[in-house]
Amino acid sequence: MVFVFVSVSKAQDILPVLSSEGEAYIYHNQIPSYNNGFNIYRIHEGEEERLNDEPVYPVQNGQEFQQKAGERYDDLAEDLEMDNPQEVLLRLRGNESMAMLSGSSFPEVGKALGMLYVDEQPITDESVTYRIEKIDQNAEPTGDVLEEEVVVEQVSVPEPEQAEVERVDTELTVDWYYPESTEEQDDNVIRFEVYMRPEGEENFQKVTDRSIIRQSGVTEFDYTFEPDELHSSVEIIVEAIDFTGTNTATASTDMVELVDERQPEPVLEVYSSATDEGDIELTWPVSTEPFVEGYHIDRVNQDTEERQRLTEELVDLTEPQFRDTTAEAGYNYYYYVFAVSETGIESEEGNAAIEYMSDLTPPPAPENIEATVTEDQTIEVDWDEGDQDDSFNTFVILRREIGEEDRAYSQVNEGRVTSGPIIDEGIADVSFTEGMYYEYGVVAADQDGQRSDTVFTDLQMPNITPPDPPVSFNAENNDGHRVNLRWGASPSTDVDTYQKYKITPEADTTITSFSRSQRFTMDDEVEVGEEYQYFVTAVDSAGNESEPTPSVDILMRDMSPPAPARNLQAVEATDEDGVRLRWQSSTSNDVDGYIVQRSQISNGQFEDINDEPLEDVDWKDEEGEAGKWYRVYVIDESGNKSDPSSPRQATSGD
Repeated sequence: MVFVFVSVSKAQDILPVLSSEGEAYIYHNQIPSYNNGFNIYRIHEGEEERLNDEPVYPVQNGQEFQQKAGERYDDLAEDLEMDNPQEVLLRLRGNESMAMLSGSSFPEVGKALGMLYVDEQPITDESVTYRIEKIDQNAEPTGDVLEEEVVVEQVSVPEPEQAEVERVDTELTVDWYYPESTEEQDDNVIRFEVYMRPEGEENFQKVTDRSIIRQSGVTEFDYTFEPDELHSSVEIIVEAIDFTGTNTATASTDMVELVDERQPEPVLEVYSSATDEGDIELTWPVSTEPFVEGYHIDRVNQDTEERQRLTEELVDLTEPQFRDTTAEAGYNYYYYVFAVSETGIESEEGNAAIEYMSDLTPPPAPENIEATVTEDQTIEVDWDEGDQDDSFNTFVILRREIGEEDRAYSQVNEGRVTSGPIIDEGIADVSFTEGMYYEYGVVAADQDGQRSDTVFTDLQMPNITPPDPPVSFNAENNDGHRVNLRWGASPSTDVDTYQKYKITPEADTTITSFSRSQRFTMDDEVEVGEEYQYFVTAVDSAGNESEPTPSVDILMRDMSPPAPARNLQAVEATDEDGVRLRWQSSTSNDVDGYIVQRSQISNGQFEDINDEPLEDVDWKDEEGEAGKWYRVYVIDESGNKSDPSSPRQATSGD
């Protein structure tokens, strides 16, 4: 198999790239399967050296891939439209081209997939041979080998050329030129990033949400983006990045002016209406021009010919409405709306909305409104009438629920009401919701239909019934390092928080609160071998707490096997019977002991020869003799077994 990197003109099985820190990134073009890994050797002047102490294996599951890939995992998951790490890993393994491109573009992904090894002390500027030996899950060679004679040398990264930026409406487009790699000039550049610095600011900020991958045969590149806010001028940097992510070269533009001198189209459709309060309400369609920032309003009194700008600040672009509260009764008014661009350019005068202000005087407003909850859970509303005259007709009592969304008012009274108090028994005589806030308003209306200002008050119905508990609760051991806890929402609508209870082996209870929108958490404060108990309750806004969910007991057990023992030595004792065994201890910090196995032949059936795990790494097989084969595996405190060490034949002690 031969894979051609996107930005490299030559194809080779093993590609070394020297980083700016002096490390050699050794890429190869065969992604190991789950059960395979590799050893890597370097041959120089006839001497072969194995570079890796431990076999190099790719990640074994999606969670490990997510951890190893770091920040790049989120980009891959979004590009693949997947939210499960295992699915992301399987998709990459099932699409070799995608895996090669991702692994060569970002070293952390390459390491996770097992296609990259970093030689921290390479031999540079001389001919060396790298040999990659494929191994199985037992670290045994499979016979498959990649070998390439190369020269590891520093390659300069050319700067991007002809970098320019242009504004179209609210978007900026950056163009640049980058020469192709050739056999004589192989720069190893794989991707580009774009940065922006607005005038007056010190630091550049990255604007590429995805790296721009370099393609073979393409020399002209562009990237279009929309800044969070438009600036009068900006400086742009384009950065070229090689396979290591450390060798870069940048090209910057001069400070580019981004001024839009276009004049908006005039606003031709303006609608007006008189409100009950005696104001003029103006509305108009939202401008579809992307460079419009807002609107100004002018009013012309046709009787006095006085023109007045009513707005000091721009009316918000997405809320095309304005209320004129200063119009006087008895006059004809013309209203004009002007669209204003981001650079302050106003449109021409459009069509006017014409409104005549009638001389309408509303009745005086009621005063001192109060709402209280009665013993039978109805609501009594009372108020002072105010100085009503002979034109008075009725009071109108309004009610609405106060929630996350604004709701319309309902009229409580059906007939004429000339004084308070009144009793509200609820919508269709249904009782009110516990814990809910209600707002009441009272307005006076005269015989001509004119209404006074509305006076308001609000209250909360007492909350005395505890909420229902969460519908489900689940706690899972996450690889012995943490506990994942999930619960379903309580059916009750007035839940304010959830309480998580944790009982430790010492019978200590810890309570943690979560918002009603959060129903997942992780507990990192656990220890392997200990057992914990968890359950969850729901709490409403009044502090009433539900019954607990069924509790879940979790025994923390580490699921990851320990690191294997290495460098097993087996020598027949010279002064007594048996074979003396020594090995290098496991690097894991939760080792419980070691089990020694013996066999007649190297690939035969190995059998345990000690019943209990050994604490020491020096042990004698009393029944052993030269020629027998031995190997050792590690057992941790959770009972996980490591891979066995490489088999070693006992030698004579002579």
